[in-house]
Amino acid sequence: MSERWYSTLVCAKQDKDVFEKMGYRLEESKALSADGKEIPGAVVMVDEQANYGHCDELTALTGIPFLACGSSCPGACGDHLIVSDGKEWHHSEALHESNYPAVRVEFGGVIYASEIEDAKKYWAVYSTAVAAISRHASKVKRKLPARQPVGGANGPKVALPTLRLGNKKKTLATRRKVRDN
Repeated sequence: MSERWYSTLVCAKQDKDVFEKMGYRLEESKALSADGKEIPGAVVMVDEQANYGHCDELTALTGIPFLACGSSCPGACGDHLIVSDGKEWHHSEALHESNYPAVRVEFGGVIYASEIEDAKKYWAVYSTAVAAISRHASKVKRKLPARQPVGGANGPKVALPTLRLGNKKKTLATRRKVRDN
C-alpha cells in the first residue's frame, strides 16, 4: 500500500515535462525563493496525491535542479524538503507547511549539532539549486534569425572602409584576400 501526500515543486520551465510524468501539474503561482524574490524562468508544480512525496524519483534525478516540499503523512513521516542543484541533493525534515528545515529542540533545550549541520547543508544546496534553476532556465535554445545584409540580398552601394597597410591603401575586401593567401 502506498502513502500519498501533497507535494509542491519549483523547477526551470523547460524541465516541467519531466515532473509532469511523475504526476505533477503546473500551478498558477509565482516561484519565489525563501527571501521572497521571484526565481527567473522557474515554475511551480503540485501533486496532490504524490506517492511517498515522489521521494525516490526526485532523489534519483540528475542534471535537473529543483526545490520540493512535501506535506506530512500521519503515521508515516512529517513535512519534508528535498532540494537538488542538479548534481547534489539533500533531504531535510521541515517545519509544518513551510519551506524551512526543522531543527529539533530536545527536552531541556538541547539542540544536537547534527540538527544544525543538517539545516546548514539544506541551505547550502538550496542556494546553489536556486542559482542552478535560474541558469538552467536561461539556457533555453533560441533560434536566431538569419543575418541579412543591410538593404536586402544585393545590399546598398556603400564605400568599404579602408585600411592602411604599409604605404598602400587597401579596402577591407582587399585585406581579406591578402590575409587568406
